[in-house]
Amino acid sequence: MNTSLRALLLVEPDKAPLLREALSAGRYSPIFREVAGPDQALQALSTEEWEVLFLEHAPPAYDALSTVSAIREFHRDVPVIVLAPAPTGREAATVLAAGANDYVGFDEMEKLLPVVQREVRAYTERLALKQIQERVTEQAEWLNRVQDAIVVIDGEGTILYWNRSAERIYGWKSAEARGQHLEDLFQETAGQLREIREIALQAGQWEGEFRQRRRDGKELIVEARFTLLRTYSPQPQHLLIVATDITDKKRLEAQFLRAQRMENIRMLAAGIAHDLNNILSPILIAVQMMQMDPEEPPSPKVLETIEKSALRGAELVKQVLAFAQGDQEKQTLVHPRYLLQEVVGVIRETFPRSIDIKLQIPERLFRISGDPMQLTQVLFNLCINARDAMPEGGVLTLAAENLRLDEPDIRLHPDARPGDYVVFTVADTGTGIPPEKLEHIFEPFYTTKEGDEGTGLGLPTVEAIVRNHNGFVTVFSQEGKGSAFKVFLPVARTEGTTPPKPPRAELPTGQGELILVVDDEAFIRNVTKQTLESFGYTVITAANGAQAVEMYRQRGEEIRAVLLDMMMPIMDGARTIAAIREIQPRAKIIATSGLIIEERGKEAEALGVEAFLPKPYTAEMLVTTVHRVVNAPEA
Repeated sequence: MNTSLRALLLVEPDKAPLLREALSAGRYSPIFREVAGPDQALQALSTEEWEVLFLEHAPPAYDALSTVSAIREFHRDVPVIVLAPAPTGREAATVLAAGANDYVGFDEMEKLLPVVQREVRAYTERLALKQIQERVTEQAEWLNRVQDAIVVIDGEGTILYWNRSAERIYGWKSAEARGQHLEDLFQETAGQLREIREIALQAGQWEGEFRQRRRDGKELIVEARFTLLRTYSPQPQHLLIVATDITDKKRLEAQFLRAQRMENIRMLAAGIAHDLNNILSPILIAVQMMQMDPEEPPSPKVLETIEKSALRGAELVKQVLAFAQGDQEKQTLVHPRYLLQEVVGVIRETFPRSIDIKLQIPERLFRISGDPMQLTQVLFNLCINARDAMPEGGVLTLAAENLRLDEPDIRLHPDARPGDYVVFTVADTGTGIPPEKLEHIFEPFYTTKEGDEGTGLGLPTVEAIVRNHNGFVTVFSQEGKGSAFKVFLPVARTEGTTPPKPPRAELPTGQGELILVVDDEAFIRNVTKQTLESFGYTVITAANGAQAVEMYRQRGEEIRAVLLDMMMPIMDGARTIAAIREIQPRAKIIATSGLIIEERGKEAEALGVEAFLPKPYTAEMLVTTVHRVVNAPEA
């Protein structure tokens, strides 16, 4: 079926058949109207709808240059195609600069059809967009009633529209925001917004979550979608931004995830207590052996036992503490190998010995992008479910593999996209899940466990976390034989393999430098003093912040570094640091703490210390940090 095409012709009469023949090849049925000059063309364009204008350029009789300029003054959108007997590059450039859409020679009419198809299609889309924009203007009051912030910016980032919800969410009135650059308004996240804008302009859209700051300084978390409004014009493209304030939602999610972690720790409590008792027993026995014969130096085997047990206990406490406190999202590159090894390390110590735990990891695994703590929670939830499904014991397998998924592979998961994935598998040989219950297991508060053993929130938490990481979960289960959960997570844009551990280097020694060690625990003070002295340092100690400040006042010029606990009675670490810095602003200070590493590390960094050493630390960590700080150049 042919398509009609309404076209104005300002060409010599004998050229019309050529045009009709060229257009008919594209299944067009041209409706021509020939005009005698620019004035008639302008009049026709003003009174009727035309889809294309053909102009002949054969000066002086037909001067397309002046005609195009006149038409573009009043009619910016209609396609204008210039035809010439013998086109030249210079003429083409001049006519196109005046506003023509394209330039075709009569001796190359085979090029005309694709040009017409392209320009007519673009013109139709421009008209449709114009109608949409007119409707948007008419419905501006409706846009002001929605709860989402609706913002329109041009391709350079200048704000063109700002609805009332944007005023409420961000704090700026529409009159204040319009005309400003988006990245100037949100200076703290300007780089991120610039990157998002560029992606949306190139790809047509962008969606995701990010943090912004209101006019009053309050931080928000918004879920936003940037959509390109295509204008097919030389003017900058426009972007429509729809942003939803999800700050309260994310806060509730964080509380929910933390509650889930506490539930997991409660379930692991018996195993943790059992493991800590096993860790402490060899330490107590070794100490008693040394007390029985104080004159005899302890054997290397006894010392090795004490060291291994202490490190094992410290690692377990660190894992549990980090898991309990990790309620802040932290997106980073994650090595699946490390993730699995950490989880397996905990469950091997805390799960019943009747469960045989197997770990299967290939040599090369891609990295993923996400929050390590949340991903650890996913694996813990699945492992705890597997444990509960094997009350008499069995085999629990944790595995990971790289997998390429194409369109057919993800058709059952509409939010997933084709590409490379890392697939985690948690499989058990337990009781399995009945088919009639399988379809409900991801529903909140639905549980297959009896009595008050389950909350019905473990698997919904798993699905929510995985979905927030742009992944999905599948499950296969057979009654009496077990279940296998697979977690599919997309590979990070920059992937790599697990880095090898560097070889242990010889520890550096001091040259008699004076170090002030400050800690309210006498045992830690004495062990730290002995360790540093054995590596060539001179050490003085203080039991609290007040003593430390007084010692620094007396011997500050000799002291090369201060090793300071952040949590002490009388005067805590922060106040002690401030007092020492009043005496010597360039004092070198190493902060230590046994509480949450990330929080204390940030606090220490804010106080301007040279290094932060998390407790418990090894002799290697202590000596290496002190050597680095002591030998660092003066600020």
